[in-house]
Amino acid sequence: MNSPRIYHYLVITLSLMGFTSVLAGAFGAHALKGTLTEAALGWWQTGTLYMMFHTLSGLCSLLIIKPVKALKHPSFFFIAGNVLFSGSLYALAITNIKTLGIITPVGGTLYLIGWMLLAAFAYRNIAPRP
Repeated sequence: MNSPRIYHYLVITLSLMGFTSVLAGAFGAHALKGTLTEAALGWWQTGTLYMMFHTLSGLCSLLIIKPVKALKHPSFFFIAGNVLFSGSLYALAITNIKTLGIITPVGGTLYLIGWMLLAAFAYRNIAPRP
């Protein structure tokens, strides 16, 4: 798969994740507010917040790092982190299946890898100004 095609699909995926995070936030604030426990609502809100931050981080990293190389770009890790971190928190909040909490740190680790890749790119490719 060539870089422009990967870039195209990453922008679409991240845009849909941004849409989903806004929708999830509104759903949590309105539809789930009286339904979930305070702890479960906190998990939902954390999932929404992290999903939006890392969606925006993925989009920004696409503007900074070109060409996109499969599995070497921070955006891939931000997307995977969103699926595992936020997805597990959403599922945990609405099902209360505690074992889903095992998945959350894996998503957090993927976020951290994305941030380190972004930092490594900046270190190697962006010269400091005098």
